[in-house]
Amino acid sequence: MTNEIEHLEQSLATPRSELLGRPDLDTIHALGRRRRTGRRLAVGLGGALAVAVLTAAVVNGMPGADQDRPADDQVANDAQADQLRPIAQRALDEIPGAVQVSPSQVVVPGPGTAPGPGEEQALGPERFVGDPITMGSHYYTGVTRYAADSFPDWLYRGVEEIEQGELAGEDGSYPVGSTEMGILVDGGSVELACMRAWDWNADKPVDGPCDPALIADDGAHRYYMWGMGTDDFLKPGSQLEMFSSDNYSTGSPTTLWVGGADGTDVARVEYVATDGTRTDAQVSSDALVPGETMFWADVTGTLAKVVTYDAAGKVIEDHPIRPCDSPTDCEVR
Repeated sequence: MTNEIEHLEQSLATPRSELLGRPDLDTIHALGRRRRTGRRLAVGLGGALAVAVLTAAVVNGMPGADQDRPADDQVANDAQADQLRPIAQRALDEIPGAVQVSPSQVVVPGPGTAPGPGEEQALGPERFVGDPITMGSHYYTGVTRYAADSFPDWLYRGVEEIEQGELAGEDGSYPVGSTEMGILVDGGSVELACMRAWDWNADKPVDGPCDPALIADDGAHRYYMWGMGTDDFLKPGSQLEMFSSDNYSTGSPTTLWVGGADGTDVARVEYVATDGTRTDAQVSSDALVPGETMFWADVTGTLAKVVTYDAAGKVIEDHPIRPCDSPTDCEVR
């Protein structure tokens, strides 16, 4: 697993030599998010061939499969084009509840079922300290994170062909749950929780402080998305740290920014975008995470810095959102 993660990080990393001048924060941020929205399967040449043969056999044996098979031009368009790809346009036209959220992206409703094999198990209330807090944002993933019968056959197979074709690595690996083709699945609301210290092998709680994490709630179950922080996060004397997640629940692209700071001195937090727009964040002090402060806000555009204030209005920390140039480096800002 460690080797697979290292390979993924190396594959997605953008070399410094390719960045001219100040890094493009939007592009780099997108690369960092990609690591969370797609799992890369280590499929060897023989395995890939076996998958291709099996898929062809199943498709050819299905009634009406030829008529419903995605056309070549549905899987060959430029993924970075500033318009909907044909398969995304078809999803917008034919999937009930589908919404176009940008020139090249469509969000389709989740199927109301859990993601497929390999995903995190549903989390019960025993995994949390206190109650999770709803962020007002949603979680988005790809079509192939779900069972094949969760979506129309043309959609699932069309996305799968893109992943196993143009998005595949030279070693035969390919992403599962990708949104690169502009089709995103609404996986439910995003919540901020404090995860109880847990022995994963024995599957039982252990002594220790809880750790903040983002979780997804599809209305029936809660699932772990990702945890937060470096080794120094929320430690005495440490700087605040920031984390982000894409959001399209408003009908257009925004970013949920979540941060945390040591102690309980922070009374107000202001997010400042690159265009000068200022947004007051929601603040949870000594509540969600005992003895610590967490804060969050949804931001349109690019976030430039975060400023924290004490109860008297004095600035505690003026924290710029630092540039980053690799998926790992962009996880914590």
